[in-house]
Amino acid sequence: MFAFVFRRVMDFDQMLPVAVAMAEAGHQIRIGIMGNQFNIDEDARLSLFPTKPKIWHLRGPLSRFRCSLFMRGVSCLVMDWARRGQDVTDLLTSIARKKFVPSIALPHGIDFVSDINYFKERLDSKTFDHFDHIVAPNAIRRDVLVEAGMSNNRLHVLGSARFTKSWSERLSTIFPAREE
Repeated sequence: MFAFVFRRVMDFDQMLPVAVAMAEAGHQIRIGIMGNQFNIDEDARLSLFPTKPKIWHLRGPLSRFRCSLFMRGVSCLVMDWARRGQDVTDLLTSIARKKFVPSIALPHGIDFVSDINYFKERLDSKTFDHFDHIVAPNAIRRDVLVEAGMSNNRLHVLGSARFTKSWSERLSTIFPAREE
């Protein structure tokens, strides 16, 4: 079972195409929400799953207990590029590590910053060391992460599934263009 954890709506937008593709490939999917800022329980995009996954709210009272239950039976944890101290990231990745469950950090957006020095000042080899694998949106960003000291064997380039033609076409079935 793949567990996808989202912090905010932007993460949901970016990672949902991957979660849906995994479900269509026959994998069970579980969705966790880290923040209390948004509610996806009735989001129309959930209809794109073959079977609507259960939504877990991981923060709040008893978050350690909620996260432990959420991780039961999980074979892979997928989150955005959350830093260790953000929300319950540390808790989830440490549970995964103890259970020998691989953790993957998917990019939560597209970089609009073209100055590589911007990233050099903000990244080092430990920035995402709580994840087993880090997915980069492009080779440029992967190279920046390698230059910051991250191991190339942990880095993978996927692109942005959110902006593919096939995903846009699927979204248009539930969010048709407005006619003027």
